[in-house]
Amino acid sequence: YFKLLDQYGYLSDCSVTPGVDWTNAFGFSPGSGGSDYTNARRKPYRIRNTKLLELPMTIVKDHRYSKPIRFRLRSIAGNLYRAIKGNGNLWMRPNGQNLDDMLWIADYVSRSNAKYLMFMIHSSELAPGCNPRFPHREQIENLYTDIQKVFQYVSQKYEGETIGNFTKTVYGDRK
Repeated sequence: YFKLLDQYGYLSDCSVTPGVDWTNAFGFSPGSGGSDYTNARRKPYRIRNTKLLELPMTIVKDHRYSKPIRFRLRSIAGNLYRAIKGNGNLWMRPNGQNLDDMLWIADYVSRSNAKYLMFMIHSSELAPGCNPRFPHREQIENLYTDIQKVFQYVSQKYEGETIGNFTKTVYGDRK
């Protein structure tokens, strides 16, 4: 699909989700799955044989150490191991329970001198009942509150920009 995007004048793509394996996700046809982005780059890169710039989704490996509930050597060692190995992926995407994680991601990415921080949400998640994650009006209101807090927080270090404008201003118009 990169050749089609390039052919129709698109400047960038943002479909890569670093650290995520979609091969077991249900595809359109029986037996098909998604792409494996487990080892994908987390910084922008050009797609070979196109003019496209790939802007991977902001997903970071969670290496934070969490205090064990019980002060036992085994618990401490286990939590330390998980912190070194990585506790999973954290997305810059609201899920109704991850406001603190998104604020931590913003700080983490800022310290890494990355050129961007990509916030992601599907439009179907912005209305009650259109997505199983947010079925009720109260959950949508909480979602909007979280989004507002994230935007207020990141506006101290980042400037909002569309993907197209970011690509043009930071990497130049490649037409």
